[in-house]
Amino acid sequence: MAIKLGDMVSHLKRTARYGQTTVTNDPPTQDILTSINKRLSAIWGRHNWKWSREKLSFDLVAGVRQYDVTALSGNPIDRIEDLIPFDATGTFLAGKPLTQRTTRGFFERHGNDFGYPVTVEQPNRGERGEYYQVELTADNVRTIVLWPTPDAASKMGGYAKGVLTSYTIADIVANVAIAYFPNDTVLDALFAGVMIDLGLIQGTTTPESAAGLERVFSAKISQLVSDQAGVATDNTPITTKLPAIVARMMSRRNRSRR
Repeated sequence: MAIKLGDMVSHLKRTARYGQTTVTNDPPTQDILTSINKRLSAIWGRHNWKWSREKLSFDLVAGVRQYDVTALSGNPIDRIEDLIPFDATGTFLAGKPLTQRTTRGFFERHGNDFGYPVTVEQPNRGERGEYYQVELTADNVRTIVLWPTPDAASKMGGYAKGVLTSYTIADIVANVAIAYFPNDTVLDALFAGVMIDLGLIQGTTTPESAAGLERVFSAKISQLVSDQAGVATDNTPITTKLPAIVARMMSRRNRSRR
């Protein structure tokens, strides 16, 4: 079960002895909220977390190369991580995910709609399919341009990183769940970061000691990155084949123990 924002604010107030747990319209509450948003943003931006990924799915139309893309959940998208072709029935096609290009690189390779030739075929031929991302629209919809231009109706799926929205006082009052972030080690790092900020505000933490605590906060996030590096998006541990020289050394050592 996700941790609720109001519960965390109350816990922080009691731990830091800063503000009253029954009051939400005072400066201490705003200080805590500002710190939570700042620390969440710092954690969010450090890595492509598996728990920040949103599923995508949209229909391809013959002759159309530009699409507005939203997540299946309806949440806004910060950036697209992978685009994977499907057929019209929703089955993965035998091809690799499309390659993401910069806007300049995309147009240098493929031209645009203003007088340049446009290749028309399905963007699912192995490594040939490519795309670039346009900036967010006003309503937080991500626009992409595909190459080649689809020549028939089909589907595109994939994953994107969601947009992290700042919390408000109203969210504390409503005691909303803290979105995306798991309620174990990630929130432990969040709690540690906010406590640094509150210590500085109250004068119980010196700038010198805060610098050391910030290194601890950063180390907690680095450990989270390291932990996730060995886990697939479905939480299956990833096993890596040992280099040949290491495998031979281990084999000799095991034989010597027999």
